[in-house]
Amino acid sequence: MYVVMSCAFQSVKGGAAKLNTGFYIPLVGLGTYKITGDQVKPAVDAALSCGYRMFDTAKYYVNEPELGAALEELLPKHNLKRADIFLTTKFFPDPNDPAAAARKLVMESLERLRTNYLDMVLIHYPKASDLDEKDERNPLHRKLTYMELEKLKGTKFVADSIRPVFFSKITHYAN
Repeated sequence: MYVVMSCAFQSVKGGAAKLNTGFYIPLVGLGTYKITGDQVKPAVDAALSCGYRMFDTAKYYVNEPELGAALEELLPKHNLKRADIFLTTKFFPDPNDPAAAARKLVMESLERLRTNYLDMVLIHYPKASDLDEKDERNPLHRKLTYMELEKLKGTKFVADSIRPVFFSKITHYAN
């Protein structure tokens, strides 16, 4: 079961785009790559003050716990709720058991980000982090990861924790 996101994001600074899923994504957001530790809270506070409503993180960035804590504390300060922001995370496919790893990584991100759903999950890169880009197993790892993320959408186990699932950095990978 999907909770239909309101069109509230259409009025955010920078505007929003409607995804093919019917959800809206703010066009301006805070990418949290290399924002870690004590830097996270002031960055999130400044972003919320400026009207940012989209936050992008990843397991690889090693800042999900700090981002989750900052959002938990700062959303009320800015008279916002979780539904007022768009939260994205990403992870690499796992070369050993892509499906089980995808499920585990989503659950870990939910816990670290202190939320019960993610607005978008991206497969961070179309190959496992420890495989060569030309490794013939990469297409299968992508497929199994994607299929598991699709299964997780709207299940009782994960309770609407994922809305759309997309790929990141897939420019020359068609498989």
